[in-house]
Amino acid sequence: MSLADGRTAVVATEDSDPAESRIAVDEAGRRTIAPRQSAPRPAIVLGAQGPGPALLSAAAGGGFVVAHRDGALSRLSAEGEMRPLPSVPEMRALDARAEAFLVIVSARGVELREASGRTHSGGAGLGVRIVAVSPDGARLAYGCGEALCLADSAEPFEGLRRYVCPGPVERIVWREDGAWLAATCGAGGIALIDVGADRFGVVGGFPTPPRSVAFSEAANALVAAGAFRIAAWDLARPPFDGERAGALETGRPGLTPVAEVASLPGRRTVAAAYANGQLVIAALGGRDEMILQAAGPEPAALAASGDGRLLALAAGESVSLLSLPDVLFK
Repeated sequence: MSLADGRTAVVATEDSDPAESRIAVDEAGRRTIAPRQSAPRPAIVLGAQGPGPALLSAAAGGGFVVAHRDGALSRLSAEGEMRPLPSVPEMRALDARAEAFLVIVSARGVELREASGRTHSGGAGLGVRIVAVSPDGARLAYGCGEALCLADSAEPFEGLRRYVCPGPVERIVWREDGAWLAATCGAGGIALIDVGADRFGVVGGFPTPPRSVAFSEAANALVAAGAFRIAAWDLARPPFDGERAGALETGRPGLTPVAEVASLPGRRTVAAAYANGQLVIAALGGRDEMILQAAGPEPAALAASGDGRLLALAAGESVSLLSLPDVLFK
């Protein structure tokens, strides 16, 4: 976790007192969960390595890469050990999820650092602000102001495909198989790309700017924040050119907009955090939903673990880890 004062915190996801071990079934067949018998592990908080909030990226093989805008760059292990890396001035973004290389965006352009030690630099004239590597590491997506650019990672600055977006690109998300890409574009809505078909479209008409988007590979669906309910579409009938036939009615309308969404891997289920702090999970295409939290501070981030059994919610001055045992989905 990146803290506002420049510090970084690491929280273990392993639980010595998991919810599954505290579930009991009474004579009537009702399930209850007993209170915890031990406190969760405390976070490991590391001192600031530079001014302002750090940039974080999960790293291939475990751990994280931490960067500060003044150029300080480090590799952080899951145990909280920090190892310095060669610095890069005026850092803007990074992505360390590929096994073969690390991508860094700075005011000077884009830099790819291969695991072998070789470095490739370029893209100074592209105006790149953010970057996202495809899950297989084969492609790069650059957010260049009000445009998205796609490139092969083998030739990161050649043969770019450029798509004009409806607003500044703020967040880029790949589907797990790399077949689809979506980007939030402020009040302009969402830019959506079918990568294989080279088809581009804009999903607009949101009551508030959608700042979060996710894919559900299990449901073949796109999910977005920005509306007064969970917005979702079946990608077999994608919402290109204003097409609404694939809309999936999911969850129930609320009084405040959805601020953050997260897909639960391996399930046709999505989590949504509303601006008033309400947190729900819902099956895509169904109206039923389960309220996990009725109210709270406005959420800043929402993410699911790779196995879909944990949700992490950042809101206000805290981060919460919510366990989602299998019994919730039966």
